[in-house]
Amino acid sequence: MTLSTDFLSATCQAFFANLTQSLSFRQCRPFSLLYPTSQGFLSAQTNLTLLTAIIYGTCNTTPSEDDCVGRMDAFGSELQAQCQQELNAGHALTWDALNGMKNYRMMRDGACLQNARTDSYCFVDAVVATPPSDIYFYQLPLGTPLPGTSSNASTGSPASKRRRAVAVPVTLTASSAPEDVEEMDGGEAKAVSVTPTCSACTQSLMAIYAGYATNSSLLISQTYAGAQRAVQAACGSGYASVVSAAASLRPTPFRHGASGRAVIGMVFVLSVALGLGL
Repeated sequence: MTLSTDFLSATCQAFFANLTQSLSFRQCRPFSLLYPTSQGFLSAQTNLTLLTAIIYGTCNTTPSEDDCVGRMDAFGSELQAQCQQELNAGHALTWDALNGMKNYRMMRDGACLQNARTDSYCFVDAVVATPPSDIYFYQLPLGTPLPGTSSNASTGSPASKRRRAVAVPVTLTASSAPEDVEEMDGGEAKAVSVTPTCSACTQSLMAIYAGYATNSSLLISQTYAGAQRAVQAACGSGYASVVSAAASLRPTPFRHGASGRAVIGMVFVLSVALGLGL
């Protein structure tokens, strides 16, 4: 597999080529990049033992978490310096990588939450649950609202328009009814009924997000409020904190639609960087 060739500048392509070889990057095993982009990681979710081992590795890096956060901040700054042309053009791979670097601590902390009763990882519990309703909450930092809720994205954003176009109607309830997925002709989703479990795991995850939701440079600032309202209706008013409007920091636009080559490039980055054969 080769790195994406649709870069607009030689400096940005060189940055990503070097990133795949960087021990400093590989050692930190960023869940914030692995989760949204690796097809191998998606496949691993059918193997509970393998999935648990992967999450354990992301939570027990040889460098400390603080050290890794510093490294990701540095990589993010370098990316912005070397890939400004790509960022201005909405290049999907570049924006995905930058958002992943910014989300490093938040998504690592979320992935490493453990069920107090079983000591299993909450993320693993969400994956194997039937129905897996709580897994939707792990997509909030990626700028993906809970199904049936809206984000605070600018109406002029191409990506926000794309998400609204593929959104499906969802009923959020606190009942134990199974998830219901209906399909239209052509296999398109018609309706999805998501039933939050109102678990302690998801409550802890929302508490982590609340600490970042006022930072307008992070996509969670655009998805948290809708999710908070949904779980408040389903789980009670004290389940997730209400936060104030996002602070006026440097905004991170929603990424544009990913091209096939860009996605392949990111999967390559993660395969090499994480050393998991994913």
